[in-house]
Amino acid sequence: MGTTSSGSSAKRPKPPAASIPVRGLVHRMPATNGTIHALVFSPDGTCLASGAHDGTAQLWNVGSGKSVGAQDKRKDKWAVVGVAFGPGWGELVLLTQGGKKATDNQFRVFRWDAVANTASLLGGAAGVRFSRRSVAASPRGVALAGHPGIDWYDCPTGKWAEEAFPDAGPCEGVAFDRDMRHLAVAGKPGEVLVYEVGVKKPSRRLKGGKVPATCVRFSPDGTRVLAGDEAGGVWVWDAATGKLVREGEGGPDEVLDITTLDNDEVVSAHGPGDGGVTLRRWSKAAVPAAEASLDGKLRAVAFSPDGRHVATGDLEGELTVWDLALLLADS
Repeated sequence: MGTTSSGSSAKRPKPPAASIPVRGLVHRMPATNGTIHALVFSPDGTCLASGAHDGTAQLWNVGSGKSVGAQDKRKDKWAVVGVAFGPGWGELVLLTQGGKKATDNQFRVFRWDAVANTASLLGGAAGVRFSRRSVAASPRGVALAGHPGIDWYDCPTGKWAEEAFPDAGPCEGVAFDRDMRHLAVAGKPGEVLVYEVGVKKPSRRLKGGKVPATCVRFSPDGTRVLAGDEAGGVWVWDAATGKLVREGEGGPDEVLDITTLDNDEVVSAHGPGDGGVTLRRWSKAAVPAAEASLDGKLRAVAFSPDGRHVATGDLEGELTVWDLALLLADS
């Protein structure tokens, strides 16, 4: 019979494993059992929304790393492949994909009232589409980007209008500016279109590169339009004049997200969508000034509007929030 004295045969509990610090790690959260397809920060950077393959959308407090809301009560339980904050306070838009068969590739769009935790279908099913990559929301409407073009849900009328932006064509990304008056569209190869909401013709055609853009953003202050392309290039235009003010060749992976910092530097995230991600900080001379690598099978990446954080979601359902400055410090 074992005793607790020295030399006893009784098994002693193993000491807890030492916590190994990871540079830049803020929070690591097991969000779901399936792939995380979509991530987006709230405009003030305090909340993070995620969409997963198991049909769950979650809302997270960035400061605490805790889940503050989840939506998985929809009947179809289709994968949530896109999320956006808006169109109203306490609301989010969920873009879902599914069907009776995996090849159906149907899309539906829901308005999620995060306060009441209810989800309502916006104007019925959005229909069958080849691809839907991006969603953006404002009080004026909801824009979906995809291969056939842009679908537009008009909030005042509650109706869908597929021809609201006829010049857009196949596109991979959409984004509103901070005032919600302009919509940027990552359209044809080497071109980003800027529309005034409610006007069918683009107010500006921004030229840069030779391949299609994979993401498009406005800078937080609204003075810049940013885009990243499928060859890893980054492009920055003056929003007021349309002048190209910066371009850089990143390669080899496509740009998954892009943002600006307070000092007007640009940060981009590059990856294949199922592997590691490379973060690059670009100087004002469009030269990579710092670089950091995040390992894993990463599907989704999002920068916070204030440039403080970057979030990643992987194929196993893990969500991680990083301190961007620490990741890129002395790299």
